[in-house]
Amino acid sequence: MAAVINPAQTEAPTRAALYFRVSTGRQAEADLSIPDQRRQALAYCAARGWDVAIEFVEPGMSGTDDRRPELQRLLDMASAGGAPFDVVLVHSFGRFARDHFALELHVRRLRKAGVRLVSITQDLGEDPMSVMVRQVFALFDEYQSKENAKHNFLGFSYGFRPGRGTHDALDALCVGIDHTKVNWILDADIRSFFDEVGQEWAIRFLKHRIGDLRIIRLIQKWLKAGVLEDGVVTVSDKGTGQRPPIQTPSSPSAAGSA
Repeated sequence: MAAVINPAQTEAPTRAALYFRVSTGRQAEADLSIPDQRRQALAYCAARGWDVAIEFVEPGMSGTDDRRPELQRLLDMASAGGAPFDVVLVHSFGRFARDHFALELHVRRLRKAGVRLVSITQDLGEDPMSVMVRQVFALFDEYQSKENAKHNFLGFSYGFRPGRGTHDALDALCVGIDHTKVNWILDADIRSFFDEVGQEWAIRFLKHRIGDLRIIRLIQKWLKAGVLEDGVVTVSDKGTGQRPPIQTPSSPSAAGSA
């Protein structure tokens, strides 16, 4: 009797490219956010029997600008033909891009190469409803980034702002030196600021910007959530959390009910 072969058993496993990004150098140096994304991505792949083909890591890069070396390397590798991966796996679509036009452009470029973009926390398909929901997520991400930049930065601030970078800061510095008498240029960094900042003072300053005490109480709870490392939770009265303990809804139904 001839053996019956299940077609599913002969199919090659899905090959995944993992893309990780943090938006601040502090997160990258603390070695917290990217390892957490990697753990979730590896668990996601293992649960589905996917093979991890390659990893792309962007430490301290803004998602509002797609001029990121690893992102461009990923896109070039996918569109060159014969890509070594079938899907690009990200923690959320906002990790891939926080500009809705850029996100859709990259999604279409990947699709033409036969590669899908998959989010762990925003698990969507390719049907019209899922595409619409993904675009809504992208619009919210872009809006949030622009609002944060508009309300929380001064005009002479250049760090991690849409459309601004170190070269713009240097240009502004050169103009200032040319038109103003300058005796000193001070370049300073506060060591371990986000590890040592007083939580009580942080809340005082936040109260000047946030009038809803419910939000203040939530932030206080997040600050006291502590850090889980090697199974041990450490709680301190100083320092801030390295990543938010809230996530975007992971399904269209959740997004519709929010």
